[in-house]
Amino acid sequence: MIGIEVKLRHLVKAYGRSYWKGGVPRIDLPLNIDGPELLISAWHEVCHLLYHPAEKAPFTRYGNLWNWSKCDRQAEIIGVMAWMPHGPADLMTPDELMKEFGVRREVAEFRASLNLWR
Repeated sequence: MIGIEVKLRHLVKAYGRSYWKGGVPRIDLPLNIDGPELLISAWHEVCHLLYHPAEKAPFTRYGNLWNWSKCDRQAEIIGVMAWMPHGPADLMTPDELMKEFGVRREVAEFRASLNLWR
């Protein structure tokens, strides 16, 4: 267990932020989101801590899903798959994903684009 400290904070533009401080992994999540978006953001940030620990700069999840670095794309895949796992979600349209899982269109379109199982 790595003992991640998680705090809800006022984040103006970000959906989450992960970093190491004094050898302790930390995640800041915004106060203004909840439910599916909060869960996806949390898993996204956990992915950064576990798989990208050598990065010196803090990782921050922003709303634009299409112009991300490889690290951010990997982290977002983990986040959306944690909420919308392999199975029936693989064959759903973005509209169906939005209705079933309560996510924004942008998130639903990103999940629908992960067509490895189709």
